[in-house]
Parts: sequence; structure tokens; C-alpha cells
Amino acid sequence: MIYSITAISFFLLSIYLWREDSSYKMRYALVLAMVWLTFHDGLRWEIGTDWIHYYDAFVEDDNEHMGAAYRFINRCFRLFTDNYSIFIFCFATFCYCILGKFLAKYSPNPIMSACIYYCSMIGLMGSNRQLLAMSICLLSLNYIFERKKKYFILSVLCATTIHLTAFSFLPAYYLFNLSYRKKTILLIAGCAFLVGVLHLVNKIPFVEYLALIDSMGSGTNLANYVDNFDSSVSVVGSIKRLLFVFLALYVRDYVNSKEYDFFLLLYVIGCTIYLIFNGSVLQVLAGRGAAYYNIYECVVVVYIILHFSADFFERQFLWFVLFAIYFYLMWRDMDFYVLMGEEDIYNPYKCVLFESVE
Repeated sequence: MIYSITAISFFLLSIYLWREDSSYKMRYALVLAMVWLTFHDGLRWEIGTDWIHYYDAFVEDDNEHMGAAYRFINRCFRLFTDNYSIFIFCFATFCYCILGKFLAKYSPNPIMSACIYYCSMIGLMGSNRQLLAMSICLLSLNYIFERKKKYFILSVLCATTIHLTAFSFLPAYYLFNLSYRKKTILLIAGCAFLVGVLHLVNKIPFVEYLALIDSMGSGTNLANYVDNFDSSVSVVGSIKRLLFVFLALYVRDYVNSKEYDFFLLLYVIGCTIYLIFNGSVLQVLAGRGAAYYNIYECVVVVYIILHFSADFFERQFLWFVLFAIYFYLMWRDMDFYVLMGEEDIYNPYKCVLFESVE
């Protein structure tokens, strides 16, 4: 219930603020949205990805398998309190402050972007280390735009000591101001789609390779991901990404912005990873790496809606259709573990302040 209320509230608020066309109201609404998401994630209890692992890592200091920087943060925080709820609340505050700053600076409609982010990234709720690593990567964008290579690399390496997947964001530095042709991007996306549809990744002996790594003492997490893959190809998710890539490339001709070009290219990389590995035994693991690029979808899609809607009612109808798709995919992502025959890690929503909410 709370997930639907949050998504629908953001949707309705974005429509109202777009009609008002008030930057003043938009700023305050964005602050309100980030505060709500902070409470939404920061006050949860016994729900979200890897709750038990992160809880034990904090309370019992059982975190040797986690990144060095995350272990350091845990132990420093425990010098002041051993209350895990306070820890994740402070953690959520940090992450959503960074997200809010990013949306305020780069999105034409930050509330709409917040809605897209919430629906598309709900599967990462509870992934403390990765969300923190993604936040640091968002902070490193300024170093990319200012061409401060050393500072960018240091930022990504810092994020990598929290979650190893942050290493996948290193190529982003070389994509800014990179010239590319539409045909090339569409060809790459089309080939990636075929690889996913034909399940070509599953025909490569990845399981044996992961087992070899595991025998060397470093592949435990990867093996766990293999045990939780979904063999079905998400037709809706794949078509959605292909359509967005095509439309975003078309809009590129009308948007005179280096930042938009850059975010579009990052999103294309995220889509390519998704399309290649979707339905494979490495679907979940690849999705972790792609998240550093897929996050920019929440900005790119807003530009698409702005361009393809001539008046207010057309704009809202298009946004309604896209929101319905996002809403469906949000619930599909939350049902992933249930479909795998495991415990529902999202429902009912549990909070430290009140009883669970269906």
C-alpha cells in the first residue's frame, strides 16, 4: 500500500507542479519528496534487500565479507550508538540529499524524475552499500564535467571500497563529449536485444567460471546471485528500454545540452547491459552494475515527455501512460523474490514507529 501511495502521490504532484510552472513550488516539493523518501527508507524494519546481512553486520560487527570502507563506517558509527534504525536513517538522509541535489540541477521536472527513480529503483531498497556507492558516483559527476580525472578516479575508487560494482562506473569519464551516431547506438541496442532474446549468455559456461572463483575464496556473492536468477525475458522491460533509447536519440537533435548527451549515453550503456543479460543466470548481478547507468533514465525520460507533448493535456496523457508502465514494472520487481519461491522482502511494509502496513 505505502509503495503505491508514494508512487501515485509523486505522479499527481508532478502534474500539479507542471501546470503551475512554478520553480519556487517545485523546489519545496522536491525537498518534501526527499524528506518523505528518507523516512520511507530510513524508518523501515525487517524489509528490503539483504536486511539480515546488513543488520548483523552492524549489530554483531559481522561484516568482514563487506567492503573495507563500509566496515569502517559501521564501526565509526557504533562509537556513538548501536541503534541500527538511527544508522539507516542517517544513511538514507545522506543518499537522498545527494539525489535531490542531482535532480534539482539536471531535471526539467524533479518531481517527475523522483517518481521515475522511485518506481525503477525500488528493487535496490535496502542495498545499503550499493546505494551509498551510487550516491558517491553521482557526486563525482562534477569532476567529469570539469575534467578533473584524478578526483573522479579517487571518488569511484572510494565507492568501490564500499561496493565492488562501483568500479563499473569508471568508463563514464571518457563518455563526456564523446561524439556518436544514432545508427551506431541503435545497432548496439538491437544486437543486445537479440543476445538477450536468444539466451546466448546462458550458453557460455558462466556457472563453471563462477564456481572456480568461489573455490578461490572470492566468489561467494556471485554464486548466490546465480542461485536467484529469473530465466524469463522481461518483454515489457526490454521493449520499454528500446523505445526510450530510440525516442531519446530523436530528442537529442532538439536539446542543446552536453549534459543531456552525456546522460543519454550513460543510459544507453545501462540499457545495453540489461538487454544482454536479461533472462540469463547473471541477470541480477549484471543489473547491479547497470544501476550506475540506469539511474539517469529518470532525467532522460522527462526530456522525452517534454518534447513529444505540445500542450498540457498531451503532456499529462503521455506521462500517465509511461507512469502506468513504471507502476507495473515496480510491482514486478518487488515480486521477484516471491516468484523465486522466497519470502516477500517488501510486503507488508514494516516501520519502527508503527505496526506493519499491508
